[in-house]
Amino acid sequence: MARAGFEIEFLDDNYKSEIHCEFIATHKESGQKIGVEAKSKRRKGVLHEEGVFNAEADNRGNIQHLFRKARTQKPKDIPFLIFIDMNLALTNVNNNSIDSEPPEKTWEHDIDKIYANYKNQSTLPDPFNAVYFTNFAFYYQGNNSLSFPWITYIKKSESPEHEIRESSLLECIQSSILRYSDIPQEI
Repeated sequence: MARAGFEIEFLDDNYKSEIHCEFIATHKESGQKIGVEAKSKRRKGVLHEEGVFNAEADNRGNIQHLFRKARTQKPKDIPFLIFIDMNLALTNVNNNSIDSEPPEKTWEHDIDKIYANYKNQSTLPDPFNAVYFTNFAFYYQGNNSLSFPWITYIKKSESPEHEIRESSLLECIQSSILRYSDIPQEI
């Protein structure tokens, strides 16, 4: 969000006794405030988690509980974005490589099913404006890191509870995600 031109106000220290999002981002140019919640799928044997990574069981988009919990952390009266990192090795995602056939089952497919199930159960406006599913998986590559070791998959709400005044802000955020490995000097 900082890369997309937002000031960040972290809420964890200020609101310990109530459910809230991770931070409020205020766009420097427009003044638009957006609540942001970030989640990461914890997987056994990955990033200091105890246990052993089981590729057969863990290479799925089983993030329903993260999506459900994130929706409950929406701030009042402002737009809301959710970011969920999948925490999977790159070989397990469909990056639509033209050199190979995409895998039959991908985490994107799992997310589509989770999202469709959510939409079928709720007729109310969505508490979120968009959900960004990322996979910043550089740590699986070790010293053989790829130049673009991540995937982003977005579900934009067609009926958000609170509109973002400037629709271009979502594209700006997406662009900043795609430039993840570029570290700007002003940050």
